[in-house]
Amino acid sequence: VPAAPAPVMAAEPVAAEPVIANEPVAAIEVAPEPVPVPANIPTTITAPAEPIDLSSELQKVGLQLIETSGKASAPVMEAPAQPLGRKPKPAPVLANEPLQMVETQPRQ
Repeated sequence: VPAAPAPVMAAEPVAAEPVIANEPVAAIEVAPEPVPVPANIPTTITAPAEPIDLSSELQKVGLQLIETSGKASAPVMEAPAQPLGRKPKPAPVLANEPLQMVETQPRQ
């Protein structure tokens, strides 16, 4: 005789607090208190570290180191551009004569 499955008990619902829309929420921010700095602490300035030469390591992997500086480079002097294409035709010369009227007939 097959055994009947055990009854499953449903979990009881937990009552939650109701959420009210458009209710302002107060936020409190606490500013950190400033840390006092004693005036008798000597300040020391350390020299900048020597730059490391990475060019040999970069060359091993097939890369090249290119250094740049903030100084502006000298302007490159370019040769004047040569004009391209054909030269324009000269303007036609108009004779300073009075105009004449000519009659024509259509071809037949």
